[in-house]
Amino acid sequence: MNDESKSSEQQPETPEEARIRELKAKIAAQRAARDTKMSAPRAASLATQLEQQLKDEAALAAAQDEHGEDNVRAVTSTSGLVIVKRDHHLKFKQFMDRGKFGTKELEEQIARCLVYPSADEFDKYAEREPFLLQSASGAIAVLAGAKSDEFTGK
Repeated sequence: MNDESKSSEQQPETPEEARIRELKAKIAAQRAARDTKMSAPRAASLATQLEQQLKDEAALAAAQDEHGEDNVRAVTSTSGLVIVKRDHHLKFKQFMDRGKFGTKELEEQIARCLVYPSADEFDKYAEREPFLLQSASGAIAVLAGAKSDEFTGK
């Protein structure tokens, strides 16, 4: 190190810099206190979310083992994971030949390909997140060879 860099490193902190450092430390302390003093409802909610994630991960591993990694696709939703399998090629062609992709058609396709969760649970997810029908159908289309960016915009 040269003498100039030594002197610049040893310059005293300006009042603004000291204030910024103090404020950042206070914010970090408040965050840490909030995380340690989690409310009972928040803790219960977080525990439920983590239990759902664990259940979802086990279901994905089981689906990949049963159907093969390349034959299933997971769709993430705020309600939980949805896993679909590759549609039978003739059924997929029939679906495409209809040329109409309304709610009824999407529901029929998803019912054929749904691996996880149960159909009843999926219906609950779709009530909370109606676009999940399109997302799950898009995942089935990707398994049929569509580019994923055609459905995700990525």
